[in-house]
Amino acid sequence: MRRVEIAAKKPRHALQARPYQVEIAKIAQKESIIAKLNTGLGKTFIAVMVIKHHLPETFKSVSEGGRRVLFVVKTGNSGFYRVLVALVHLVYQQAEFLRSQLPLNPNDIGIFHGQVSPTVWIDEWTKSVWQGQLEKHRVLVMTAGVLRDILNHGKLSLRNICLLIFDECHHADPDSKSDYTDICQHLHSFPRGRWLPDYSRGPKVLGLSASLVNNTKVGENLDTKIRRLEQLMRARVVTSTDSSINDVTGIRQCIPIRYQLGGSSILPGQRYHEFVQKLQNGIKTLERLLPSLSVRDDYIDLEALLDSNKQIRKEVFLSIMELHEFSPKKLKRLLMQCLRVTEEFGVFCGAHACEQTEKALQTLLQCGSSSRVNNPECIRVIQACLKAISEALEVFKSIRQASVRKLGLPPQNDPNNSLWDYAAPAVTPYLPGWYSFPSPRG
Repeated sequence: MRRVEIAAKKPRHALQARPYQVEIAKIAQKESIIAKLNTGLGKTFIAVMVIKHHLPETFKSVSEGGRRVLFVVKTGNSGFYRVLVALVHLVYQQAEFLRSQLPLNPNDIGIFHGQVSPTVWIDEWTKSVWQGQLEKHRVLVMTAGVLRDILNHGKLSLRNICLLIFDECHHADPDSKSDYTDICQHLHSFPRGRWLPDYSRGPKVLGLSASLVNNTKVGENLDTKIRRLEQLMRARVVTSTDSSINDVTGIRQCIPIRYQLGGSSILPGQRYHEFVQKLQNGIKTLERLLPSLSVRDDYIDLEALLDSNKQIRKEVFLSIMELHEFSPKKLKRLLMQCLRVTEEFGVFCGAHACEQTEKALQTLLQCGSSSRVNNPECIRVIQACLKAISEALEVFKSIRQASVRKLGLPPQNDPNNSLWDYAAPAVTPYLPGWYSFPSPRG
C-alpha cells in the first residue's frame, strides 16, 4: 500500500509522442500488431497511447460487459521456483510508468506477481478473488507466470480482456516452452482471423520487442521464424522508418573498413605465417595417411586425459576443440581446430590450443594398456599429428623469443614501465613452458 501512496504523490510529466510512435499507435488502434523498435525508442509509450484508446471500455463493470487491459512482463525461468525468480522489478517499473502517463488513479492500475504477502502466494487466490480484482482495477500489470497459471486454471478469461500487451514478446518462441507461448495458446481458442472490434476473435494483441527472434537454429530461415511468431500471437509485425527516429538514435554513418582476404587469417609474409603453415602441412600429411587407415570405430577419451590439466577450464577447451566422441579417423580435426582457434582468436590462443592438444596426445601414447594405442596405424597418425604441432610450437617459440629480446629490459628504477609485463615471468605464472625470457645479463 505504501508503494501506491508514493506513486500518487509523484507529479505527472506527460511525454510528447514522436511521429514514429504516433504512426505505430494508429495502426495498433485498428488491429493486433507486434511493434518492433530498437531499444530506447519508447515502445512502452506506444502501449500507453493504445491503452488510452481502449480506456472507455474499462469504465464499465466486468459484470456489465466492461473489459480490462492486461500488461504482461516476462518471467524468469528456474523450474519449480519460477515465481521466486520472476522479474518482479519489471512489473513495478512498468506500472509506475503507466501511472505517470495514464489519466487514471494509481489504484486503477494493479500490480500482480507471485508473492502477495510474506505468507500468501497469488496461486492461492480463487476465481472469485480474481473477479474482484477485475472489478477493482482497469489496467492489470502482471508477470507472465501469473497470467499463464490463472488462464490454465480457468480463474480468468480472455473474454474479459480488451487489450493484451506483451513486453519483450520475442520470448513467445514457437519452438520452446515459455509462459508467453502458453498464454498465446489461449488466443487460439477464439475463431481464426484478424482482430475485430466486437472481440469475437479475442482481445487485441500488442507485442513490444526490439528483437523479434529469441533464438534461431542453424539453417533456419529468419522470415519463416517471424511468420511463425505472427501466427502464434495472431498479430503482424510493424515497424517504422520515419526520419524522426534519427532524432533519437542519431544518424549512423557507414564507414568502410579495409580488411585482408580470409578474415583474421595470417597471410604470407606476416610474422606468424610459418606457424600456420606448419599446421596446414600437418593437415595435408594426415589427409595422405587417413585413406590407408583401416575401418575402426575406436573411442579415444580425450576428455579424461585433460582432467589433470589445471591451466585451462576443461569444458571450455573441449567446446572450442570439439573433441566429443573422438575417434582415430577424426585426428585431422585436432589440427584443423588449432588452426581455427588461431584465425579466430589469434596466435597466442592458437599456440595455447596446440600445447593442450600435444599434452593430451602424448598422454594417449603413454597408455600402453589400451589396445587401440598398440595399433600401428593409429600410432602413426597420432605421431604425425604430434610432429606438426611440435614444429608449429617451435616456430612460435622462436618468433616470440626474438620479439621479447628486441624489447630489451625496462629501467630498474621504473617499476611501472609496461615492458615489465614482458620481462617478469612472475607476472604471468600461468604461461606455458614454451615461454622463456632473457636473463638480466642477456
